[in-house]
Amino acid sequence: MYVIEVGKLNKVYVGSSLNADNRIYQHRSVLKCQKCQNEEMQDDWNLHYDHFVFSKVCEADVSNLRAKETEICREYLSKGWSLYNKVISVETNIMNIPKEYIPLVKKLINAIERKKILPWVIENQLDNL
Repeated sequence: MYVIEVGKLNKVYVGSSLNADNRIYQHRSVLKCQKCQNEEMQDDWNLHYDHFVFSKVCEADVSNLRAKETEICREYLSKGWSLYNKVISVETNIMNIPKEYIPLVKKLINAIERKKILPWVIENQLDNL
């Protein structure tokens, strides 16, 4: 398990890999080459690269990587940090959402909050798929 922290901004990326050292090296290289797919992280790197801290935080069993990643994300969230990870909290779970779906998910949540869509209607439609 590894993290990329930007303490100045209270932002973090939490990652898991069987080879954390190599993955950290890849992240740093991609950021330096301006090719990071996480635009928010790339923008912050461009302005605050000297505040990025890359570190391994712990070892985790292969079967437990996702659960440990979720646990670490929750720890940072409880301290008021923002995540670079593109995630959404659903009840007690944290789920990864592909980048291209995030605008749609935000619109859906906004429509439900404004009572433009009834949640049970969506649930029924999904159940019928």
